[in-house]
Amino acid sequence: MWYARDGYKLIPFTKGQGGSAMSTRAPEAPPAPTPPPIEFEFQTYDAMEFTPGHPVIFFAFEEQPDTVISTRFPEVEEMRLGIEKNREIVDDMTHLFPLARGEARFPAILVYIGRRWRAEKSRKTHFRFGSIYFYRTLSAQMYKAVKKLRDMGHTEFTIVLPGRFHPKHLKKDPRGEREEETFVQTLTESIVTANSPDTHQASPRPRIANVCFTHFGEHQQTATHFFRRTVEAGVEIGTAVSEARGLTKLPPSEKTPLLLVERMLGAKLALRAPSKGSAWRTVKRHQYGPGVQVQIISGVETLRRAGFGLIAAVGQGSRDEPCVLKIHYRPKNKPEGMKKVSLIGKGVILDTGGLNLKTDQTMDRMHYDMAGAATVAGVFRLAVETNLAVEIVTLLPIVENAIGPNAVRLNDVITAYDGQTVEITNTDAEGRLILADALAYSEKHVRPDAVVTVATLCDMADFGPDFIKVMTNDYRLLRKMRVAESHSHEKMLHFPPLDHFDNVSDLFTGTESDLVNDCGYHYHAGMIFLSRFLQWDPSTPWLYLDVAAVFETDADNYGAGPGFGVRYLWRFVEQFAR
Repeated sequence: MWYARDGYKLIPFTKGQGGSAMSTRAPEAPPAPTPPPIEFEFQTYDAMEFTPGHPVIFFAFEEQPDTVISTRFPEVEEMRLGIEKNREIVDDMTHLFPLARGEARFPAILVYIGRRWRAEKSRKTHFRFGSIYFYRTLSAQMYKAVKKLRDMGHTEFTIVLPGRFHPKHLKKDPRGEREEETFVQTLTESIVTANSPDTHQASPRPRIANVCFTHFGEHQQTATHFFRRTVEAGVEIGTAVSEARGLTKLPPSEKTPLLLVERMLGAKLALRAPSKGSAWRTVKRHQYGPGVQVQIISGVETLRRAGFGLIAAVGQGSRDEPCVLKIHYRPKNKPEGMKKVSLIGKGVILDTGGLNLKTDQTMDRMHYDMAGAATVAGVFRLAVETNLAVEIVTLLPIVENAIGPNAVRLNDVITAYDGQTVEITNTDAEGRLILADALAYSEKHVRPDAVVTVATLCDMADFGPDFIKVMTNDYRLLRKMRVAESHSHEKMLHFPPLDHFDNVSDLFTGTESDLVNDCGYHYHAGMIFLSRFLQWDPSTPWLYLDVAAVFETDADNYGAGPGFGVRYLWRFVEQFAR
C-alpha cells in the first residue's frame, strides 16, 4: 500500500494498472510463503512525530552540508563533520547514533555517501549527483542500514530525505526531479531487497512492515504523484531483485532442477501429456496467469531424444534429472512491429566440476552457479507485471554438474542441438554446454530480434568486484547497453566486439569433433564458445551478460551480491518496447 500522511490522517492509494495476475492470483500450492508487502507512507516534516525507539535515517554527502537538515538536526551535521575529519576507507558507512527530541529518545542512522549531491562548477573533479558511483554507493549503504535495523529488531522506520526534496523543486527543475525520482526509487529498491525473509534460521529477524518518507515543504498534489509513481517503480524492481536473490541463495537441497522450477512458477508442477511428436510438456498451473505459456522437458533420456545432448550430458551424473524450462510471454495488446527477445539463463544448481573436480577453495558458493537463470526469472516477472510490450521467450536449462558412475567423461563426444559435435575436454566447463544447446534451440525455433544469454562463466575478480561483463556481436545493441548501464547503475565491463576474437574462436575447432568445449583458461573463452552456436548470414543480434560477481565474498558491500544484474537486464530489455 502507498499512503500520504497529512497531519494525522492516512489517505490510502490503490496500485495502478501496472499489476498482473502474478500479484492477484494465488498459486494452488506455493513452495514458499509470500511475505506481506511493506506499507510505504510519505509525509511533510511538519507532520513528523518523534516516537521513543522509532528509528530515523538521514543522509549526508561529501563536503556538502545540508542547511535544511542541520537547522533542525544539528547532531547530523556534527556527525557528518566528524566522519570527514576522521574518515577511514571502510565498507560500512552507516553510522548509528542516539537522538533525542523532548523526552523522546530514538536511534538514528546516518548514511554517509562519499559523493557530492551535485558538483559545483569549480569542483569538476567530483562526481555529480546522478553518476553510477553515486547510486551504487547509495544502494549498497541503504541496504546495510536496513539490515542493521532488522538486526536490532525494528519493523518500521522513518527516512528524512535531503533538504532539497521540496515540491517547488519538482516543478521548477526537470533535471532535479529526475534525479530525486531516481534517488527515492533507489532507496525503495534497496529497502525491498534488504527485507528478504530469513528462511533458514531458527529465530529469523523481523521484517520491515512500514517505511515513511519525510520531505520538506507543503503537502501538494505534485509531491503525492511523485512519491506514488516513484515508490511503485522501486517496489517492482526491488521485488524482482529480491526474487532472484532468494532463488540464488537457496541451498542445493531445496533447488534440485524440478524444485527450482516449482519455486520459479510458484506452484507444484502439474503437467499435461506431451502432444504427438513433441517432448515438451505444458505446465497447467503457474503464477504468471493465462497470457503466459509454460513448457518443460525433463529427464536425461527425454532431453537426449529431443536433441538437447549437451544438457543431458552435463546432468547425467546427478541423481536429480536435468530439465529445460521454456516460458513464453505475449503482451495482451500487441503493438505493431512488436519485437521478440529470447532470454537464456544458466541454471547449474551446484557445480562440483564433474570429473574435473573442483578443489575446496573453488567450491565456495557453487550453488550460486544458477544466478543467470535467477536473473532471467526476475526480469521475466517484471515484464509480466508491467505488461511490457515485448514478446519474450525464456529458456532455462537447469542441471546439477555432479560426479558419479554416469557422469560425462573426458573425451566423450556429444551432439549438440544444432547437430555440431563437441568433445568434452573439461567437465568443469559445463555452463557453456547447457547454454549452447539452449542458444541453438532459440536460433532454430524462436528466431528472435535479439537473444541474451545470462551466465556465471568467468570469475574475472581482477577486473573489479562489481562489474557485469558484457559482449555483443552487433553494434546496434551498443546504445541499448549503455542506456541499460546508465539507468540501472550497474557497471558494465564491455569486452571488444565478437569479431575481434576470430582467432580465439578457431581454438575451439576440434580434430575428432566439430568443437572442443575448452581450449585453456581465458576470461573470454565461454563467450567465444557460445558464439559458435549462433546462425550466420545474418547473425542474430546477441548480448552475452555475465554476473559472476555474485561469487565474491564481499559482493554485498558493492551492491553486487545475489540479484546482481536484474536491473541491468531489465533496463536493456524494456528498450525493445520503444
